[in-house]
Amino acid sequence: MLAGILKNKKFVFITIGFLPLSISVIFTPIYVKFLSLENYGFLSLFTTLIGLVAPFFHLGLKDGYSFLFWKKLKDESSIHTFFEDSLTSMIAFQAVIYCAFIFAGSYILPYFFPSLGEEQYHAFIQVLGFYAFFLNLNDLLFYFFRNKGDLKNFVKLNVTSLVLMTVGSILGIVVLKKGIEGAIYGRTIGYCLTVIIFTLIYIKWKPLNFKLIKELLKSGLPLYLSTIAGAYLFSMDKLFIQHNLSLTVLGIYSIALTIIYVIDILTTGFQHFLLPEILSKVNHGVESPVIEKEVKQSFYIFLLLSLSFVAIVPYAIHIFPENFHTALSYLPLMVLLPITRFISGIFSVNLYLKEKSGTFLKLQVLNAICTFVFFLILPARFGIISAIFLALFYNLVNLAFTIYFSKGDKVFLMKDKKFYLILSFSILSCVVLYFLYSFIPRAEFFIIPAIVTNFSILILERPLVKRVLYKFVNI
Repeated sequence: MLAGILKNKKFVFITIGFLPLSISVIFTPIYVKFLSLENYGFLSLFTTLIGLVAPFFHLGLKDGYSFLFWKKLKDESSIHTFFEDSLTSMIAFQAVIYCAFIFAGSYILPYFFPSLGEEQYHAFIQVLGFYAFFLNLNDLLFYFFRNKGDLKNFVKLNVTSLVLMTVGSILGIVVLKKGIEGAIYGRTIGYCLTVIIFTLIYIKWKPLNFKLIKELLKSGLPLYLSTIAGAYLFSMDKLFIQHNLSLTVLGIYSIALTIIYVIDILTTGFQHFLLPEILSKVNHGVESPVIEKEVKQSFYIFLLLSLSFVAIVPYAIHIFPENFHTALSYLPLMVLLPITRFISGIFSVNLYLKEKSGTFLKLQVLNAICTFVFFLILPARFGIISAIFLALFYNLVNLAFTIYFSKGDKVFLMKDKKFYLILSFSILSCVVLYFLYSFIPRAEFFIIPAIVTNFSILILERPLVKRVLYKFVNI
């Protein structure tokens, strides 16, 4: 059975996709032991800023690459040429932007993020740019291996990244006892070294393909602007806390986010195989009911794994210092974040089926307007709850506009009523848990969403459950 599971590409993509993303989760117990609440809050902010700064380095080339990949999918040779030319272009463009960032970053970023203006954190601005540079190169390698189905190199990239980041973090935090400096420098050196190794293996030093660059920029610009807007909108909750509260409160919120991040990693892992698979099948004319069965199966597994994880968190949170334990009360609502992101991801495949990438920009502009207005009117006195509502509002608005723009002949829309009924039961059980735990804080209550969802699936989807069990037994 084990051999059969390991040969399953879906299982490997989900599991291996966890690795580089899981570094924050793995080291959280160490972080909270060696870092103060304020320093842990800054570490969370630093991680967020990487995602905010990185899009400014690639100028849309990465987005153009991800959008055009499926159109370039003709043969092995064309795929490799497309990747090599894109990688060379990315390095050249980012080198120019990084030089500008070295001079301008230290003056601009502290204006928007006051913590970076403090003496103990100011030096990390240059580290931030360095990390963002290699993050974009890693994404190009990651998409190339994943979309091409190159499982061997996909595993190598992610395992190497985890190993070197782990070694760097242990050396910086535990061995050298450098605190926040050890946490950031250790992770950065390990991550960037991995990307350098793989880039040197796959880079082909040849003249820039300006025709391709023009094509990448043309397709990528709308996506690029959308990515920048999306990155800031996705981080609005943390920016809300930094703007209205403090790094200490951000530290508590970040613990809750780190716990939920395990589910976010699971979401990403499922999407590594699920979204390309949906795109491929829709392009090949596979009927929606056939695709729906596979999507439902993957989503139900994701849902049960996520809610089962939430059920055991109260018994594991004691590994954190006591001043972090208040994060537990926010989990019932925060688990709705990855669930809504998963649903939005399913519908987003339709946007890639469009001939024009400008749809992404329209979606993000509308989402940005709605979310920013909500940001301005949201009362800060509710603290972390306000931040959760802001993050959830962004996800729901994004989902609504994604469905709205999913129009045309070649689209995939989930129409199964049972799917939405089970989803509703799951969401309702999480909301009930939040209020119940607020009045009676007992760890046993956290099993409620998992039980409700499990019974809903067993009752409403008996044929699907039987089919999954039959496949599992016969692996």
